[in-house]
Amino acid sequence: MTAAIGETTKQGAAGAARRRFFLVFNPTAGRSRAAAVARLVAALESDGAVVTRSSSTSAETARAEVATAARSGQYDGLIACGGDGTVRQVAAAAAGTACPVGAFMLGTGNVLAHELVLPRDARAFADLLRHGAARDIRLGLANGEPFLLMAGIGFDGRTIANLDHGIKQKIAKAAFLPATLKALAAPLDRLAVEIDGVRHDGVTSAIVTSASRYGGAFQLTSRTSITSDGLIAILFRARGKIEVVRQSMALMRGRLDGLAERANSGITMQACRSVVITSADPVPVQIDGDTFGTTPLTLSADGPRVSLIAP
Repeated sequence: MTAAIGETTKQGAAGAARRRFFLVFNPTAGRSRAAAVARLVAALESDGAVVTRSSSTSAETARAEVATAARSGQYDGLIACGGDGTVRQVAAAAAGTACPVGAFMLGTGNVLAHELVLPRDARAFADLLRHGAARDIRLGLANGEPFLLMAGIGFDGRTIANLDHGIKQKIAKAAFLPATLKALAAPLDRLAVEIDGVRHDGVTSAIVTSASRYGGAFQLTSRTSITSDGLIAILFRARGKIEVVRQSMALMRGRLDGLAERANSGITMQACRSVVITSADPVPVQIDGDTFGTTPLTLSADGPRVSLIAP
């Protein structure tokens, strides 16, 4: 029988090195990313590790395969090679098992890499996979679907929905500029947000997060981290597009915490366990950097637990 996540034996100096790994990577992700994965596999195999690759071509299609691998008892760890969305899919599949997940970050934002200070070098990451400790992390739930980092509703969700992924593969973060400008051109959204049973009206956009970072290294809030239990709801109220730009610039400068302390700033933050978001018209949603339909949306801090290999 597979052990529950709370029974996971932590690896490290005091434990045996992990040797058997199941790896998920989309081979169409690009030549440079494929080369990085090849270096990681070579580093692991040079240490005597055995790496089995998923036969699927994406994290989404590999999810059932990962779930079977995590529960099989045949592997000491799972390796998710890709962006935050790929890691989310693998973490969701492994949740509730004793099989830990290592995230070899190859995406554009790589929020998790900044959150956990993960090494990007293949040799260093191979050493972490073999010997690093596993941290017990609780996932959030978005309409019942596990997420690892955050959900964005309104302006944030609309930006991700506008993103051209073909262009993103070519020019990376620069692809977010046209997507952001298109989101800015759209009418302001109107959200009704219920936080732990208390209703908040007049909200134009929201981010509900368990992570402190955003879009990579940007400081979203210092009030949480992925290793903390619970969520932080960040509500934005804007009277016009100029205020949306001002709030976005404050996010990029890491100043949201300070603005949330000021009266009439249009930004509020609240620790919470559950958030329900509704709107008269469907409003785009993203979770962990991937589109996730539209409102209504129910978020919960009480998702399953997963074990992440981290420094």
